Amino acid sequence: MPAVQRKTDSNDAGAAITGGFASVRVNNLAISINGSAVANHAKSKSYDHKNITTANGVGTVRAGNTPINVTGNADSCKDHKRVGGSPDVRIG
Repeated sequence: MPAVQRKTDSNDAGAAITGGFASVRVNNLAISINGSAVANHAKSKSYDHKNITTANGVGTVRAGNTPINVTGNADSCKDHKRVGGSPDVRIG
């Protein structure tokens, strides 16, 4: 099963999650749900990666009725996927 993503975890472009669902914490960090803000990152293809959010979370595991993000989920830019994540909390 993939690792849960948290505030400060990065995508494969090195852009960290800057938001999260603060009332649910994993390893003392806010959990990432669909729509959590992601840091702006390098231009890819023909557009800048600004105002990107996490996306494509696990629909069967939710916080605040919103899917939780895990390693491997593509962000809203669709070019970059979540990497890393919690070393000991996994869902699937």
